[in-house]
Amino acid sequence: MPHLDPASGAPGGASGVIGRAVRWIGTLPVHIYRWTLKPVMGLECRYGPTCSQYTLDAIAKNGVWRGWWLGISRICRCHPWGGSGFDPAPDIRGEHHPLAPWRYGRWRSQAPRTPSTSP
Repeated sequence: MPHLDPASGAPGGASGVIGRAVRWIGTLPVHIYRWTLKPVMGLECRYGPTCSQYTLDAIAKNGVWRGWWLGISRICRCHPWGGSGFDPAPDIRGEHHPLAPWRYGRWRSQAPRTPSTSP
């Protein structure tokens, strides 16, 4: 069985060519948004770090698949009735939801969760 990088899910580990390519492709939409739409939409954000930086941090910590779910859930929380303040990307590499990937997201503003120790 080939070695899989736990963060990106790509063969060869994070230093492998495939792992770097997966991360580059996964972060490309965020960079395109930053270069095109962000200057038009405004540079203010309710949260720190901004939603685009949060998504990049989530991808760096958790891999592309979990990072995108975290980024999408953060964007959904960013509305006039949502929360605000400092909200760093969590490290959820220990969570596994193969048939329900939306569970990776943090859909409501809440206190940070700690991983449970029960089996």
